[in-house]
Amino acid sequence: MQSVWITRILLLLIFQVQPLISYCQLNEVKNFGKNPGNLKMYMHMPKIFIDSTALPLVVALHGCYQDASEIANESGWNSLADKYGFVVIYPEQKRVNNGYKCFNWFRSADNKRDKGESASIKEMIDYTINGSLIDTSRIYIYGLSAGAVMTVQMLGNYPELFNAGVTLAGAPYNSANNSMEAMKAMINGIDKDSTELTAGMNAEKYPKLIIGHGTADNVVEYDNSLVLLAQWCALHKIKSSPKTEECNFMMNENVCRFAYGNQDVIFYRYLNIGHVLPVDPGEGEFNGGHIGRFAKDFDFFSTYYIAKDLQLIPDSE
Repeated sequence: MQSVWITRILLLLIFQVQPLISYCQLNEVKNFGKNPGNLKMYMHMPKIFIDSTALPLVVALHGCYQDASEIANESGWNSLADKYGFVVIYPEQKRVNNGYKCFNWFRSADNKRDKGESASIKEMIDYTINGSLIDTSRIYIYGLSAGAVMTVQMLGNYPELFNAGVTLAGAPYNSANNSMEAMKAMINGIDKDSTELTAGMNAEKYPKLIIGHGTADNVVEYDNSLVLLAQWCALHKIKSSPKTEECNFMMNENVCRFAYGNQDVIFYRYLNIGHVLPVDPGEGEFNGGHIGRFAKDFDFFSTYYIAKDLQLIPDSE
């Protein structure tokens, strides 16, 4: 037990003394791999270690026009990591790769296994596993907007790597392979059935998926998440009708939570909210996140309830 704690302290010191750049509670990690996608990597290590077991890992992908600092600040992942003990890494897009700083989820050079940006994100995860005491059975990936669709691409490309994924205002796996297809998908939605959607997806097992989308989204068509829901239910071989339905979830009349199968797929429907992240700033136990360009006070700290669904927060809380 003591040797585990000593190892943890040494690893934390290593991460702090290597050439890292402080960045809004984030440290930039350089030379994490070959980086074929030309991305940046930032990391947040929890301030305290909860126990002697290996730590879970969350990968958080920002949306267009955002960066790692912004998604970290608005989502509230770092405060939860400090309280409950897990590591968060933040891949960041460069403007040279995409003028709007979107992850290139729609480019075949970046959205395929071991290619481009997909490969770079995988290298960040491998780097973190090799440099920290990470529980490799508890690796999660989360994304907003373009980051949400790249999250689905990562889940489809590396299903063996992740325990679960989270998409907010996203779209199905393999929605597009060029910019024109991507624009059509965002505006008009995806017109494919479950057979077409799952073509080529032949892994023995796919990760759990949590989906969230606002019904007033005028950037990414809301129905894209319904198609994603159908895709993931098909992959899990479960009914696309919910097993449980909770509207007025946590006393918020604008939130409904639907669960499918054995909680294999969860869908959060946010009424009367657009293309933003639902947060609930404050100091209370269930408050968190910050208002920003892509985050709105919705009296609902979505990241907290997602973390509970991922079992990063104990059921007793």
